[in-house]
Amino acid sequence: MNKVTLLIFIISFAVVSNLTAQEFVENIAVIVHESIETNLLSEKDLLEIYTLSNHNWSDENRIKVADYKGENYLRILFYNSLNLTPRTIKKLWLRAQFTGRTVPPKVVDSISDMIDLVKNNPGTIGYVPITRVPPEVKVIFEIRNDL
Repeated sequence: MNKVTLLIFIISFAVVSNLTAQEFVENIAVIVHESIETNLLSEKDLLEIYTLSNHNWSDENRIKVADYKGENYLRILFYNSLNLTPRTIKKLWLRAQFTGRTVPPKVVDSISDMIDLVKNNPGTIGYVPITRVPPEVKVIFEIRNDL
């Protein structure tokens, strides 16, 4: 998907979702439960977690992946930054689930739901607009929105 097509697609979702202009253009924070010992991830680490190649944190506790439902604008931006599409991710997750390698990510409907899930479940990783990060979670990666 080229940048112009992506931008048009995201703007349409932003309008439908009643997003503020600031939320639309801001960076995305990858957040984890405050109990996670890791303070920083690389893009490679993030890719391994969201493609379900890495199942455990450095302390060997299970990584619990959280994601948004469907064609959420944050989801599109997030996967675009990893050079993936939501469709590619869905195929990877279905394959991993079918082979019994792992359980699929927990899917949420909104930013508030994502924050609650990460905040209340040790081992969970998710992503939200940088301005919506609550003090009870840790930011371990930031995705710059260069649209």
